[in-house]
Amino acid sequence: MKIGAKLGLGFGVLMVLIGVVALVGLLEVNDITEGYQTKVVPAEELSAESNEVGVELLQVRRREKDFLARKDMKYVDKINQHLDNVVGLTRDMQGLTSDPDVVSKLTRIESLAGDYRSGFKVLAAAVEERGLNEKLGVQGEFRSAVHQVEQAFKDNGFNLSLIHI
Repeated sequence: MKIGAKLGLGFGVLMVLIGVVALVGLLEVNDITEGYQTKVVPAEELSAESNEVGVELLQVRRREKDFLARKDMKYVDKINQHLDNVVGLTRDMQGLTSDPDVVSKLTRIESLAGDYRSGFKVLAAAVEERGLNEKLGVQGEFRSAVHQVEQAFKDNGFNLSLIHI
């Protein structure tokens, strides 16, 4: 065999080997891309949504403090909206994973959000019954009764400024 034929055969074999390496490389890139799409992307979405759950829970705590400080019923609705967001996010997250441990934790978070909602409803009702300000609820009734008693004393000639308790 002549040297040109040997060189041609050598380059031909080299080209076939390069082709095989390129084909294997493409197949591996496809496997990596598929693995990224099926494992990494859902994990990233799960992580992002778990961060959103944390933000929503912080908002619940903030609105609770606002309610207790300001005694305004609008915060009850805001708390319920944030809790609805938590429940929606946990349900979305359950669709992103098949890990039974993660699913059970998400179910527990959803259950605890429901428990919190129920407990806060009781608290809000108690605060509202007591009175959101000094003129409403039991507090308002008490103040009204005190004013009536004071007026009765004045109407009957008692000087309340002389009474020291």
